[in-house]
Amino acid sequence: MKLQIKLNDSERSKFSSEKTNLRQEKIIEVIALNRGLGISGIFEQLNSKVHKETLKKDLSHLVREDLIQRKGRGRGTWYEV
Repeated sequence: MKLQIKLNDSERSKFSSEKTNLRQEKIIEVIALNRGLGISGIFEQLNSKVHKETLKKDLSHLVREDLIQRKGRGRGTWYEV
């Protein structure tokens, strides 16, 4: 099932940053609306419009910028806002 991402302007502004691009903001929105998603779940929710390697790099960037949190280890890793 594919998720339609709809946040109002005030919700969207919480995720916007000078350090993120539109694709990364979408990733944050997906994580915010679906707690506990791993890379495969996020990839699926984005309708596969981004390459998995790009997604991994974006997730690492968002964790470094403290915009999302990485939980678990290895194949059991999931992300939260």
